[in-house]
Amino acid sequence: MLKSRAIELSKKSIEAKTAFQLFIKEKEKIFSERGVNVVFHYMNPNVYNQHHPVARHKTNDPLLPPYPKFREVAHLQNGAGHYVFVNLYMVSLGHVVVSSDDPKACQEDELNQKDFNGLSQVIRGFNRKGIAFYNYGLESGCSQYHKHFQFAPLTYNPVFDLMIKGYPLKYQYFTSKLTNDEPIDIARAYEALVKKANWKGSYNFLISNGYAALVPRRKATHKCGLNVNSLGVAGHFYVWENKDQWERNHPLTILEDLCVPI
Repeated sequence: MLKSRAIELSKKSIEAKTAFQLFIKEKEKIFSERGVNVVFHYMNPNVYNQHHPVARHKTNDPLLPPYPKFREVAHLQNGAGHYVFVNLYMVSLGHVVVSSDDPKACQEDELNQKDFNGLSQVIRGFNRKGIAFYNYGLESGCSQYHKHFQFAPLTYNPVFDLMIKGYPLKYQYFTSKLTNDEPIDIARAYEALVKKANWKGSYNFLISNGYAALVPRRKATHKCGLNVNSLGVAGHFYVWENKDQWERNHPLTILEDLCVPI
C-alpha cells in the first residue's frame, strides 16, 4: 500500500535526517478574516532557514533519482511515469512528491495522460484521504522547475472546502465534482477547468474529497514576504513565528492579492 510505505519511510527518513518535518506541529494555529479560516503552520528554524527560489538549472536534479536514504517510495508505471518520494520538507507524515520520470518535463507543461494516471494511482494509494496538487507556472508558488505534483495527507483544507461549496470569494476559482478518480475523470475535470478559466498564466490545480479546483495566479510571493503555493490557496500558510503580526489579521487579503480578482 502506497500510503503505509510513504508514512513508514517518512518516519525513517526523519530519524536518518534525510527528510524533515517543516512545521512545529504544537504551534499550529487557525486565523480568520471575513469568515474564512486559514491554518498557520510555523516553520521549524532548525531545518529550514530560508525560502528556496525556483531551481531551474541544477546539474543533479533533486526530483530525479538517485534519492537520499529512505526517501524513494515507488516508481509508478502502468500508464504513469513518475517517481514517488518523501518530500524533503514534509507538511505531514506521508507528504510525497510525484515527479515525472521524463527529465525534460517542467512546471510550465500542462498535465498529460501519464500525469492523470499517476494522480489516480496516488489518490487511490492514499485511500482518497488527503489533497493532491500541481503548481503550474512560475507564479504558482512552485519551488522546483522539474515537472511534479504532490500529495499531502491533510484532511482539513478550509479554503478548498469553501471553494467546493461555491463560497463567494473575491478572486477567480473554478471547481468540478469528480464522478470517480479514474484517470479519464481527472482528465475531463482538468481540461474543463482549464478551458473555463481561460487563463494563460500560472495556476494551482487541486484534488480532494471528490472535487477538483483550479485557481489562476498572478504572483507567487506577497509583498509581506509570504510565498503561497497550492496548499496556500487550499488554506495552509507557512509562516515564521513572531513575524506574522500582519499576516494573521489578513490571510484572505493575501490570497486576494496573489490570485486573479473577479
